[in-house]
Amino acid sequence: MGLLLLIPLAVALLCWLSAWAMFRHLVKENEHRQSVMRGTVEISVVIPARNEEENLRRLLPALANQDYPFREIIVVDDESNDRTFSVAKEGGAKVVSGRKLPEGWNGKPWALKQGREAAAGDWLLFLDADTIPLPGFALELVQLAQPGVSAISFCPYHRIESCYENLSAFFQLSMVVGTNAFGWRGDRAPQIEFVGQCLFVRAEDYDRAGGHESVKAMVLENFHLAHQFRSLGMQCRTYSGKNRIEMRMYPDGFTSMRNGWLKGFSSGAESTPAPALVSISVWFTGLSIVIVSLVLLPFLPAVASAFSLVLYLLYAVQCAVFFRRTGNYSLLTAFMFPVTFLFFLAVFIHGCNRRARGAASLWKGRDVA
Repeated sequence: MGLLLLIPLAVALLCWLSAWAMFRHLVKENEHRQSVMRGTVEISVVIPARNEEENLRRLLPALANQDYPFREIIVVDDESNDRTFSVAKEGGAKVVSGRKLPEGWNGKPWALKQGREAAAGDWLLFLDADTIPLPGFALELVQLAQPGVSAISFCPYHRIESCYENLSAFFQLSMVVGTNAFGWRGDRAPQIEFVGQCLFVRAEDYDRAGGHESVKAMVLENFHLAHQFRSLGMQCRTYSGKNRIEMRMYPDGFTSMRNGWLKGFSSGAESTPAPALVSISVWFTGLSIVIVSLVLLPFLPAVASAFSLVLYLLYAVQCAVFFRRTGNYSLLTAFMFPVTFLFFLAVFIHGCNRRARGAASLWKGRDVA
């Protein structure tokens, strides 16, 4: 009986070892080669904004203080009922008053389409209002704007300021790994997805792919837009945002954070490339075995108990390494991984259940289900 109990623990150890290989480009932070800047690159920044006055107060100065000037910074005021319009004007942005949302469109693709219509640059930088580009980011974009490159997205580094935000650790990590850009093959993987929070695209190729109109009804429009690019043979890349661009997604409290992840995470699982989904599932299997073994710890034989505790420490260290590649999560979050993982599972299962029932999913006053 004692030997039988060791079998699932041995499986958990194999999953732990496999994760280092499967996520090896996450550990390496997926660096890209620096290129020599060639000529002038005109970049139009497009920011969809619905009730984003506080975020714009941080984002617009960060854009204005870059070491390479943008051609223009466009804020699309998406029927806000706060001071978004005024704050954007005061921050020096060109403000587009968003038109009424048409039937069959989701809010973000509609705002981005209007921003594109107002943009004149030969490259477009689509940014969420809760992102903050770090010094040197604009110049790096210029270096990346090379012939043959169609689109590059960045996974913004999650800046944690409140304790509850640490519960986002598994969501953020899954979102990053789910792009399929940080697995065994890195940026040589055949199916790399975009991160919608920071997307840098050649305007001509964006238009040829149908732009956001081609994904107008999609919750995770970034995944579907990447498919449009790949179907035309365009090169897509996704890189880590660490030391490049940061974000703070849900500063308004625990409920806002939970609802935000609930909004699209079950849809994201359906769109995740198979290699990334398998890698995530293998690692989650190991985590689950360890958590169950900790619950059963008082009833396990001495050898199995010791093995379980060693596995707990191994996974805690691994979580610490992975989490810190995607955000400034506390070390305690890694050692509390059973709690953060169970929270992740609860929200994910609840989201899948709501999706199966066709329940409404409201975000900023709109149904995005």
